[in-house]
Amino acid sequence: MSLVYKKSGLIYIFIIFLSLISTLNIKVRGDLLNENNNSENNLFRSKSIEDDTPYILDTGDVIFIKFKGLDLFTNNYSVSLEGEIFLPELDAIYVRGLTINELRKLLTQEYKSYIIDPNIDINLINPRDLKISVMGEVNKPGLYNLRINSRSLSSLSNNEPLIENPVTLSSVYNVPRVFDALQKVEGITRNANLQNVIVKRNNASSRGGGIIQTNLDILALIKDGDQTQNITLRDGDSIVVPKSRLPIAEQFLEINKTNIAPSQIRIYVNGNVENSGTFVLRQNTSLYEAIASAGGKLDASGKINLVRFNDQGKTEIKKFAFNQNFQKGSQNNPYLLDGDIITVNKNILGKVSATLDAVGSPFFKSYAIYNLLENSF
Repeated sequence: MSLVYKKSGLIYIFIIFLSLISTLNIKVRGDLLNENNNSENNLFRSKSIEDDTPYILDTGDVIFIKFKGLDLFTNNYSVSLEGEIFLPELDAIYVRGLTINELRKLLTQEYKSYIIDPNIDINLINPRDLKISVMGEVNKPGLYNLRINSRSLSSLSNNEPLIENPVTLSSVYNVPRVFDALQKVEGITRNANLQNVIVKRNNASSRGGGIIQTNLDILALIKDGDQTQNITLRDGDSIVVPKSRLPIAEQFLEINKTNIAPSQIRIYVNGNVENSGTFVLRQNTSLYEAIASAGGKLDASGKINLVRFNDQGKTEIKKFAFNQNFQKGSQNNPYLLDGDIITVNKNILGKVSATLDAVGSPFFKSYAIYNLLENSF
């Protein structure tokens, strides 16, 4: 009997021992998992675009390589379609995807077999154009070509500074920024979320490689002049303007006041006005300003109808009682959008007096167009 108890006791102790080991393993695995998660989170948080992103070489770049004490090798070198430059002794060297510093280190190492203690400086003499894609809630999404222009030709002759980051690059060149790209798309939609514009960029291999991104508040740039939101661009950048859950009137009105939006809009004004037709007006034109551009309303005018096509191709029709004292941009005197149709209706007296002679007039045709739109949606 005692032998049985002893065996049972040993089994019980063994079970407790296994439980302790299992608990310890779970805790260790949990700690490691938490540590890995924290590392991934830190890595993700660090994957943001700063305005000091190093310039990455590619086809079209022209660089000046100075071999100190060896003028025979010192020259300008162009990056070929294959992403290579051709150097004395080394022939083709693949440089696509390298930063200036990475290339300098590479060449210093490669030339050790040919030059005693090589001393090499590299300058970016002629940067390539930037190909930027703009997507999302913009009027004309697509791929856009932006040019980097030099600020001063005299600055290009100074080969001492190492052009490695945008702080130095921007002192020599006018580098396009996010706002420049947004101006190319001819405006944004009313559902654009300007407070969360995303920029994605290729990361230098020396900084971990892959794709990095940042979120920008363009509304803060427009309203408050926060230039930290207007970062310099790099070739291959993607700009995404996301969609907001609800149209943001404040954002839209702010954009209409800036040069992101097209400088002109096309408006059709008809009805009881002096001159019916299509008018090309400046951006930020209000309802009553457009009517004034058509010669103003005539006598016996009634309510004003504003027909607007939304992003889904459907029409929105709003009616206004004429009152020229309403403030520009207010609910009763709104800013107009490209493609808006304005009809100034006659009041009851005007309709009765004009019934017979209006049938063959241009006004009747334009008014019929409006009625067709109104009855179709």
